[in-house]
Amino acid sequence: MLAYRKRSDAGRLTRELRAALLGVSVPTANRILAGKGVDRATLVHAFSELGLPWKDEYCSLCRDEEEADWKSSQQQDQRSQEAAPTQANPLHSGRRRLFVAAALGLMLVGLFWSLQSPVRVYLRDQRAHDLESDFIISLQQGTRAYHEARYTQARAFIERAIQRAQDLSSADKLSLALRMAGDIEAACGDLRRGLGLLQTAAELRELLHDEVHLPAIYEAMGELNTRSGNPRSAEAILLRARDGYTKMGDLNGVAACERDLGSALHAQGKLSEARKWFGAAMKKAQAHGATDLLVDITARNALVDRDLKKWSDAETTLESCLAHWKARGHKRWIAETEMQLATVKLAESKRGEGKGLLDDSYRNFTAVGDTYGASKCLSLLGTEQGR
Repeated sequence: MLAYRKRSDAGRLTRELRAALLGVSVPTANRILAGKGVDRATLVHAFSELGLPWKDEYCSLCRDEEEADWKSSQQQDQRSQEAAPTQANPLHSGRRRLFVAAALGLMLVGLFWSLQSPVRVYLRDQRAHDLESDFIISLQQGTRAYHEARYTQARAFIERAIQRAQDLSSADKLSLALRMAGDIEAACGDLRRGLGLLQTAAELRELLHDEVHLPAIYEAMGELNTRSGNPRSAEAILLRARDGYTKMGDLNGVAACERDLGSALHAQGKLSEARKWFGAAMKKAQAHGATDLLVDITARNALVDRDLKKWSDAETTLESCLAHWKARGHKRWIAETEMQLATVKLAESKRGEGKGLLDDSYRNFTAVGDTYGASKCLSLLGTEQGR
């Protein structure tokens, strides 16, 4: 016994010291390190003694024979403690205090391997938790910046969200981030890149058999196809989006799809069909108090009035829509409506007013980084100047 203690004083971790570090008896410490069954309370206590958090997934239920063996071990342990003379805790020895730090390190190594490395599991879980929190914050901040037309900031936040989703190897999170990235790129004028990002987001959702998020991605893809000059492709994918929203009972989503279907058919020159879709969309948006959506639909419908040469109606409607967006302080939608109203003014041969609105629209599009909108303004201005 003296020789054994002498070796432990040289830095070796004794059975007694391991037990003291865990705050349990020697037989119980031996069972823990051997991976044998002990009760949950004992494990929680041992982890607490080591300053580690406990999670129930670190353990599993024992078989009946293991439970009986544990109870028998407890009874023997209790008899041994009653029979044995009281001894000083080995950690209280002045000489052993010098070895506590080293002993604790060795103890942790043995204990963690015997319990399927719970500290490594904990650290891995903590890192995953940190990555997920960063993903959520980045996605939320990017989405907010997008809706406030702060596209440079939105892009930076969403790029970070994409990186975190990749770090987590999460197809679900990656699809969420890519969908928002597609919206941002489209708002900044890169329709081709935006459509590609949305296509990738949709493919991930299809692989996951996720019918909840697919309709919104299809809707965004449909709108970009219309803006890219492919209204027939847009019509097909928007009908799929509308079916998906209908199955989920999302009437606001249905209204948004019907709005976009109206625009797709308008782009094909099918004015009466476009009018029907716009009318159906306006009813749903109004019923659900979706004011911004209703204003957008109303403005698009006014462009049908323009093409039907109902210029006075179109002008009055768009001026009302413009007042709404100015009150909201949303520069991108102000720019969009100014451009829409300019096309009505130009159709009425009110060239001065039309050009002034296009100048204002161009400045607002440029201010928010919407190069697509700005280029459309320049194209209209160039056409007007060429007359």
